[in-house]
Amino acid sequence: MSSTPNRDTSPGRPNAEASTLGDDLFNEAYEKALLRKQLFKEYLSRHQVLERFNLALEALFDCSELPEDPVPYLMDKMKNSRPTARKPTNRPNSATFKNG
Repeated sequence: MSSTPNRDTSPGRPNAEASTLGDDLFNEAYEKALLRKQLFKEYLSRHQVLERFNLALEALFDCSELPEDPVPYLMDKMKNSRPTARKPTNRPNSATFKNG
């Protein structure tokens, strides 16, 4: 047997150039996924979805008699809940000035 250096000859990694291209594609897809996740979290936060869902779950927990199907109950609670007012985050704070 001849002594040859160990090479990765698997079909997924035929050479270094393909490896770099694959890594670049992976990194690009990963960055897109992170951005999408961040935008989705901001969307949920802007509409206070998680807060409202938690309030609906707490109301369900506090029921003296649990409904047979909790989904319509939760939907009704969320539909009828109103988000609390939030301070705008992308506007500068307004200052009030006293005359005198």
